[in-house]
Amino acid sequence: MQIIDHINKLEVFVTYNPPTDGGSGGGVFKSFKSKLFGGKKTEQLTDAVLIQIYQKALNGNSKEKVLVAEGSGSWLEYVQFNGKVYWTIDDEKPEWLMVNDAARVEPSLLEFLLPSDS
Repeated sequence: MQIIDHINKLEVFVTYNPPTDGGSGGGVFKSFKSKLFGGKKTEQLTDAVLIQIYQKALNGNSKEKVLVAEGSGSWLEYVQFNGKVYWTIDDEKPEWLMVNDAARVEPSLLEFLLPSDS
């Protein structure tokens, strides 16, 4: 999936279930063996995600871009960028604020609640 932010000149590529080398090696021999024996390739689906954020060149050249941040993780567990974890499934989630719960809501937040929020 590709997301483009024209205002900030950012381009994001999100890859779900990115390919992995599997760490098994093999190179040419593995490729030859696969072709020779016609092994049916079955792809393992995972919850892995790879995110790459690029900044388009500021000089006007639309083809030049620089990798700003790279993220990875699992949409079922965590997301990290450049080694720093920004979200985990175990993070606390705040309760939804409702207009009907005005007694529980800080007065400064009441102005942000809409009647449709009830």
